[in-house]
Amino acid sequence: LIAGYIDLPNHIDQMKGFEWGPFANGFNTNGPGSDIEAETRGGFEYVFITTFDTATDRDAYLVHNAHEKYVKQLVPNVEDF
Repeated sequence: LIAGYIDLPNHIDQMKGFEWGPFANGFNTNGPGSDIEAETRGGFEYVFITTFDTATDRDAYLVHNAHEKYVKQLVPNVEDF
């Protein structure tokens, strides 16, 4: 699934860049209070940030055929958004 997202900029010119990685910025995942911190981030393990030049570019990405195809692969494999 991640490889599919990495490939999207090859098909969608409006995507100027993106970053992804484990949701770990400042969160204590093993010590006291880790259950509260996990709740704060909604139980999510990874974060994806996509960059567009304009809101119009973002809107074009959302309805782009390559994005819609990717979403159809992604949604059944993700527990929550």
